[in-house]
Amino acid sequence: MIRIDNGCSCRDKACIVELYEPIEARNYIGVSAPTLNTYRNEGWLQGIPFQRGYVYTKDQLDAAIKAKNADRINTNVKEIHAR
Repeated sequence: MIRIDNGCSCRDKACIVELYEPIEARNYIGVSAPTLNTYRNEGWLQGIPFQRGYVYTKDQLDAAIKAKNADRINTNVKEIHAR
């Protein structure tokens, strides 16, 4: 994990940004390297360009999980019949 202080003098936790490297991001959301790349390429996951790859914030990873789960729920349900 990479911690970046955004220059704020208050040293508040909100002023420090934690960035997840790809292996940490994969472990956090429970996917393989190709799947992580697919999520980013298809727009499920926003990445921040960093050196020769990407890094991710926790909020970005949580949003990707939420969006992908919502897509799975919406595409798997065809009809609901009440008895």
